[in-house]
Amino acid sequence: MKRSTYLVLIGFMSVGVSNLQAATEIWQKDFSQAPTWQQLTTDGNLLLSANSVLSVYQAVSGKELWQRDDVWASSASDVRFLGQSGLLLAEPMPADQVGKKKKRRKQRKRGEFQSFVAIDVLSGERLWNLDFLRGELIDIRVVEQANVAFVFQTVKTKDRDASGIYLTAVNLSDGSVRWESQYADRRARLTSSQTSDLKAHADITLHEGVAYVPFLGLHAIDMKTGKVLWQVSFRKKMPEYIASYAAPLVVGSNVYATDTGVVYAFDKSSGKQRWRAKVRRAGVIPELQMAGSLLLARYGGTFSNRRRIQGLSSYGVAGIDTTSGEILWNFDDAQNGITNLIVQHDLDRIMFADAVAVMGLSISEGELLFAAPLAFYRQYGIFKAKKSGFAISGGYSKTDSSGTSGRGGGLGGGGCSFDIGDVPIDIRLKGDEVVIRGQSHIMTFDPRVMLVQWSAIFSETTPSDRTMLLSGELPVFSARDLSYYLTEMSVGRGRNNRDQLMVLGIDKQDGKVKSRLDIPGRKPRLIVDHSRDRLYLMLDGKKKSMQLTAYAM
Repeated sequence: MKRSTYLVLIGFMSVGVSNLQAATEIWQKDFSQAPTWQQLTTDGNLLLSANSVLSVYQAVSGKELWQRDDVWASSASDVRFLGQSGLLLAEPMPADQVGKKKKRRKQRKRGEFQSFVAIDVLSGERLWNLDFLRGELIDIRVVEQANVAFVFQTVKTKDRDASGIYLTAVNLSDGSVRWESQYADRRARLTSSQTSDLKAHADITLHEGVAYVPFLGLHAIDMKTGKVLWQVSFRKKMPEYIASYAAPLVVGSNVYATDTGVVYAFDKSSGKQRWRAKVRRAGVIPELQMAGSLLLARYGGTFSNRRRIQGLSSYGVAGIDTTSGEILWNFDDAQNGITNLIVQHDLDRIMFADAVAVMGLSISEGELLFAAPLAFYRQYGIFKAKKSGFAISGGYSKTDSSGTSGRGGGLGGGGCSFDIGDVPIDIRLKGDEVVIRGQSHIMTFDPRVMLVQWSAIFSETTPSDRTMLLSGELPVFSARDLSYYLTEMSVGRGRNNRDQLMVLGIDKQDGKVKSRLDIPGRKPRLIVDHSRDRLYLMLDGKKKSMQLTAYAM
């Protein structure tokens, strides 16, 4: 039976790693013009844009499936994937711009609004147009269960009462408009000075033919007609950090929603407020879970606003009676951070991690069952030094929550130090073990014997990768129980030293390195297909050329 492996990308100057299985090259392709951007499609193929020409390449063979030069694709923001539907939206290019080397996007005239075309990602076929916009597009949210896209736009008319934010439901199958309704009046705002789209808002919840939209408080919308069944306004400010507010939770006859420091319960038929529980004086509540007749509300955490990662305090968990809204218990001793919750109903237990320990609470009483010290270690002993190179070797040192280190004093060699103060951001149950991930560490913990199985360090990801990681766009585990960490660590000791990058496969059971992929070049571009265990390496060549290689890990 093949052991599960974690992949870690590490950079260092010189390396000696033996007895490791190399990654398998699947195919390689040379491009005379390096793409300006690239990303995976929902079906696992590779989408590239060079000179505003959009192309898709098959993941298995590297064969070009299609290309289009009649849509704007100069940046990744020009293309919108519509959930898992296999469709992407792009703005069509005027006929007089198609085929030109230098393309200029013309300013829209007054009264002229954006239009989009839906393209089948697999075939490149143009399926339908989205050309009904009569205002400025705010954003598009896909409701997967209903195969519908919610299009939000700001419409301004001479009739002030008719001006405002409009919501249009579009069938993803053919682009037909299911319905349109006025979502909010002209005074409402869905974005802030810090955000230009709806990504920071909580997810829309669909339940029994009703969409619960949590952008301005809570709107209950009939999915057949678009009629607003009821609405309540309580949102004090627009969210800035991704996934920092919980999606509405529908259980029985109640709908639960969160605001700053507060949990609400509404009657799902009428929208009448049943109770309001003030969990904290301030702070975000990003997670709600049911545990029997108890509603669990986790507050605080570590979030991204696409520019920085930040902890939003305070940190803890509250147990709320779903009938009365009474807070039965409140655990507020989490230190400097908190992960998501693992709820184990059969064991009457909740597990999570803060910056200091892995913790277990009883669901019924909120009593602390255990607090095992968090073993985010700096581990070495994997690599051996070359005579003129940098060494990662010998022992480990533990890092506490303040970022100060114990014995060890850095990675070793030439006085180079690498102080890390890391906070867990995710916890998952895999079998009987718990896997805990930070921005630069990973560890496994067995709650049956209260022992850390192993702990490993990897260097921090770039801001853009961390944004994906924290927004949920980057899965923790793939189909084969792999976890990918696209990171870069610079430990060169001198002006002329060049870092070398390597992808390492770490065995899940013991933390030992089992496989490797050496990466030449100083600034490679990397894409990882999490569900298919593939890695795409892009290396820039001379005269703006590029070489693309696909590997099986």
